[in-house]
Amino acid sequence: MRQPAIGVIRQMQDEQDAADELGLPWTSRFFCPAGTQGSVVEQAPQTANSWGHFKRSYYRWLSEQVPNHDVILLRYAMYDPFQLQFVRNCPVPIVSMHHTLEVKELLSHRNAKSVARATLERALGPHTLAHCVAHAGCTMQVAEHQRLRSRGPDKPVYHYSNGALYGPSPVIEADHADGPPELFILSSRYAHWMGLDLLLESAKRTDRDFRLHIGGHLDKEQQAAVAQDDRFIAHGFLDRAGMDAVLARSLIGLSAFGIHRKSFTEGNTLKVREYLRAGVPVYAGYRDVFDEAFAYYRNGPADMDAILDYAEGLRGVDRHAVSQAARPIIEKKAVLSSIYADIQETM
Repeated sequence: MRQPAIGVIRQMQDEQDAADELGLPWTSRFFCPAGTQGSVVEQAPQTANSWGHFKRSYYRWLSEQVPNHDVILLRYAMYDPFQLQFVRNCPVPIVSMHHTLEVKELLSHRNAKSVARATLERALGPHTLAHCVAHAGCTMQVAEHQRLRSRGPDKPVYHYSNGALYGPSPVIEADHADGPPELFILSSRYAHWMGLDLLLESAKRTDRDFRLHIGGHLDKEQQAAVAQDDRFIAHGFLDRAGMDAVLARSLIGLSAFGIHRKSFTEGNTLKVREYLRAGVPVYAGYRDVFDEAFAYYRNGPADMDAILDYAEGLRGVDRHAVSQAARPIIEKKAVLSSIYADIQETM
């Protein structure tokens, strides 16, 4: 990634730590611009400052790693001709890893550049995927979509969800006041599919008191909309200590409410895993890996009254119980063990 997300770096560091703890022969690496910090980061040369130079440096480095590995689990890059060349010539099996429905995601941006990129992805994607031996997705919807695109109906597909690495003290102890319910939503940026606008519109239809803390960057239009309702509190970027302080006060955490805008029926976000690991229940607008019997994840619409009812029903819940109930489902070591076994079985 030329603009690496902190959350992705942290997720890959957790992945490598989990592999080390499990004793798996697994290497996680993230190719990033020079100066990017992280134990799993491979820095590009200082001279790789254009898209073309960065891509060539990446695939040159990746080709050098191939002889040391039996299988490559490759994070798929959209509309990338260099990637097609790499997978076509790679001497070891490649499993493509996907986090979205690529063409639909691009078209959701609704501008000329995204339409051009979607056209290129339509042309390159099936050829690239045809050279992969299997496909993995953060949801099964995503994985099955890649199998259809690759025109390989018999190819294996794997579900590789996000996970949270549990340390010795994962829970953030509650610090609730007796006042109005406090909620938390976090995103680096609030894209259209996050559905922040749906929450704002729903809030206009209720006079109930609450505090919704918003972590992350808001554009000017979003800032103006949030400023019209003093029940919404925009924090901007939050470091770990700041995020933990808000989570301590929050009854529940919120995730996306607009993933239907990019044709998703299922979601799998890192923030949900971080909330649950901390012992904070979640309300979101999509299905995740949790079944209906799991009390600490609610799939529902962006209806502020329904959200507040759910939050109030969980006031005083034991956060250690929440964290431990979620652990078998979201723990990074369990998730990694599963994908490793799946690949090992089908290769």
